[in-house]
Amino acid sequence: MCLCSNQEIFSGVKTILQDNMQLAQSDADHQYYEIIQKDCDKGKAIQRLQERLSIKQEETICFGDGQNDIVMSQVADIVVAMKRSHQMLKNVATSVCEDVFEHGIYKELKRRSII
Repeated sequence: MCLCSNQEIFSGVKTILQDNMQLAQSDADHQYYEIIQKDCDKGKAIQRLQERLSIKQEETICFGDGQNDIVMSQVADIVVAMKRSHQMLKNVATSVCEDVFEHGIYKELKRRSII
């Protein structure tokens, strides 16, 4: 679930949901928050897709911009950090591309001859 609000509203929501949910503030847009069930993460979701679709780790590419995207580096051989992403993600990323608003995903896929 996503929440787009100011810090005051987010703090109130966090107080209500913190026992059962993970709450992450976007590093790129500080008014954007992700609310995720505690036992879920993007890495587990990607692994499940890989298993169901018979996709190998070396055939997987992931794009991210926040600390909660770091887990993807454990299940994808290629992890691309967006230009304004958190430094911790950039440290584990295979490469860094332009921001979404600069068509970064498209440009990175073109550079890699995927499209």
